[in-house]
Amino acid sequence: MVAFLRPFLQRWPWAWLLLIGSPALAQQTGRHPAKPLRVLFLGNSYTQNNQLPRLVRSLGEASEPPWYLSCSSNTPGGFSFEAHAKNKRSKRLLQQREWDFVVLQEQSQRPLLAPEKTMQFGSALAEAIEERGARVLFFMTWARAHDPESQQALSRVYRRLAASGSRRLAPVGEAWQDALRLQPNRELHREDGSHPNFSGSLLAALVLFGNLTGADFQRLTLPAQAPLTAEDFRFLLAVADRYVDPGLRPAGLENFRASTAGSSERILLQWNRSRGRGIAGYRILRRISEAGEDGAMPFQYWASPAAQHDKYRDYSVQSGKRYEYRGFPVFHRQTVVLKPGKSHELNLPLDGKSRQVAFQILLKPVEDFELEIQPWGFYPQVEEGPANPAAKLRAGDPLILSAPTSAIGFQGTLSLPADANGGHAVKVQIDTLPHAASIAAGPILAVQN
Repeated sequence: MVAFLRPFLQRWPWAWLLLIGSPALAQQTGRHPAKPLRVLFLGNSYTQNNQLPRLVRSLGEASEPPWYLSCSSNTPGGFSFEAHAKNKRSKRLLQQREWDFVVLQEQSQRPLLAPEKTMQFGSALAEAIEERGARVLFFMTWARAHDPESQQALSRVYRRLAASGSRRLAPVGEAWQDALRLQPNRELHREDGSHPNFSGSLLAALVLFGNLTGADFQRLTLPAQAPLTAEDFRFLLAVADRYVDPGLRPAGLENFRASTAGSSERILLQWNRSRGRGIAGYRILRRISEAGEDGAMPFQYWASPAAQHDKYRDYSVQSGKRYEYRGFPVFHRQTVVLKPGKSHELNLPLDGKSRQVAFQILLKPVEDFELEIQPWGFYPQVEEGPANPAAKLRAGDPLILSAPTSAIGFQGTLSLPADANGGHAVKVQIDTLPHAASIAAGPILAVQN
């Protein structure tokens, strides 16, 4: 079938998306979304060309494991942020569904000719979207072919827009610039020097998909009918990978590998240093068999290697059982040595990435005891009220405290009872974790022999 359709696909390269989204193919793959990621695209012909939203969705289907995206769009030609802010259809789309993300793309020249208008209406749209509980992803566009130097000004405006709160940025224009720098003969524009050809749209889709999901590009394959060589796809994939926020990737963890050796199973943790910039380590939680009464995902602390020391680490687990793991990046890590009867005051700064504080007793004590943690609270205080109650930390169990979004730090006191641990000191590891490090965040990595 592919050979028969090749002339057709070469003339209309976007048509392969109709095959990707066809019911017949969906039936063959057997992929049925449980709860798709709901994404709305508001842009213009830059988003409309080559059916970019559908292309993003198809990349999710080509991932392993697959990501399911439900995409809608409003992309009239020449539309700006101001036009969308006043457009009835855009307003209706924003209100009629609960979106997970809204992708915002400005008219290509407005950040250059009227940056104050871009800031005004881009910020207004983002605030309206966030009020409805959705996240904003700004789609940074590219410079026109005759004016590559304008990319710097475009980037500056988009980065200002995305600097507020939890807004994300897909720096598509910078990825284009990088691709053209690495391969000057590569064409990403159409003949008009403005709109994208298929390769340009695919590069945009990869950057958008990565910053929507944090998906691992090493597990992304070229869809069978795509009018692109495998070599071209690998190049675009490598370029796009540089422009995905590393904080979205699960723990900087390359993968889990399982191998059977006799009656035991070895789990290999492979740390990818290239994705570990600015990360002090990672935490691994392993799923336990019984769910809690509140229905929460039953995970417990399992391992916490340090990034600067652990390129590879393996562990033995019981053979014949299925284990599921979640990984979280650690942005800052410190170890406190507590002597019985002594206290230690904590003053931990938080930044835009680290939003939670996790405590863990490193070495199992000689006898069971509880370590007292008295949080003075996250600062600045969002509202008046009592301080967080004292918490008890038992050996082997982690304690994770979540900061409000406005917090810039955490203060507290660690205390060890005088008769604890047979009079021996205890090491406590304190990590600051990312904003999304609830146990429900990040993909599950499963192994089974």
